[in-house]
Amino acid sequence: MTLHTSGSPPQRPALSPRLRLGLALAAATTVLSGCTSSGPGTSPGAGDPVSVARLAGTYVARSGLPGNPPQPVIREAPITLTFSGSNLSVRTGCNSGGGPIRIEAPDTLIADQLTSTAMGCAAPLMAQESWVFEMLRRARVEFQGTDLALHWGAGEKAWQLFERVP
Repeated sequence: MTLHTSGSPPQRPALSPRLRLGLALAAATTVLSGCTSSGPGTSPGAGDPVSVARLAGTYVARSGLPGNPPQPVIREAPITLTFSGSNLSVRTGCNSGGGPIRIEAPDTLIADQLTSTAMGCAAPLMAQESWVFEMLRRARVEFQGTDLALHWGAGEKAWQLFERVP
């Protein structure tokens, strides 16, 4: 090792091409790893685990969206789900309700303690409300990009897609 004693700054040794390439690859990997986040505004990967935090936001099921519920979503009465922390608010087209939720591993939403208002509505709206609350008691969660599909019932034959509201 040589000590530098003159008044001019020391000369840095030149980096080998191999070392430069290694440093460039390390920097690129660090920058690109920030692009794989599944936070708000991104499309989570299919392998990301279901969690209360990942559900956060508002989702709407409208007439014409894919699904196989016991009856189609009524055009004039979209269904809205809003997840905030470990709570869910729901609007069924007739009544509204809410309560605590939890996730059972690996992908099951449990909302078996929901309460709701008790307005009387036309029979089709009451039927829609009935299957919405049945669905929310225990449903398998599947993310499709930023949208949410809930599967429930015997053999999971019933399901409904909910669009995420920005």
